Amino acid sequence: MQFQRLTFVAAALFFGGCFIGGCTSESSNGSNSDTGSSSEISPQKDSLIVEGDLTASELDSFRIRRAFQSSAKNFNEAFRTGNFEEFLNYLHPSIVAANGGRSSFKSRLKEIYNANDTAMYRQTLIGPVSQMIGVRDPKGNLTGWYCTMPVRRWLKGAPEQEFQLQWLGGQTLNAGKNCYFIDITQIEKEKIYQIMPDFRYLLENQTR
Repeated sequence: MQFQRLTFVAAALFFGGCFIGGCTSESSNGSNSDTGSSSEISPQKDSLIVEGDLTASELDSFRIRRAFQSSAKNFNEAFRTGNFEEFLNYLHPSIVAANGGRSSFKSRLKEIYNANDTAMYRQTLIGPVSQMIGVRDPKGNLTGWYCTMPVRRWLKGAPEQEFQLQWLGGQTLNAGKNCYFIDITQIEKEKIYQIMPDFRYLLENQTR
């Protein structure tokens, strides 16, 4: 019961404010002239790579990274516009199941959704992917990909160097066809592993 309440609160507050652990405020010396309220994905060096120049392994990694980026953008946009049918396509299935399934969960999200919560931000930047790993079984076969991704939000009127920082954990088990996310901001690793057990291979080998 405690896990179910936790996951509902997590999804209900996602992108409207903070998910499970809550946002943290950070400062950045970088500048960005875009003051729109829509989300976007920051460009990264991979976008300049010509696919024909990559090895098969590098190409797989590049494509998965791109799938995570695109899916995270859709995930955010779906919540921002109140499109919960689409939003639930990207929220991790275990969270959806723990909250009664798609139909029940979608109804509950509609009840608490407030468009003004998302309108309070003048800008949201998602990504780029910070860390990513492919997990293999004992036979060497890939069983899934996992990533961490920052989400930065600027409140209306806030200076450019002050933003709220959130971290997403991403998973795909079918080479990017379906990418799912949970918020991992300030969350104990054990709680993350309850939802994505193999995420441990990313967190225990790299620093978020």
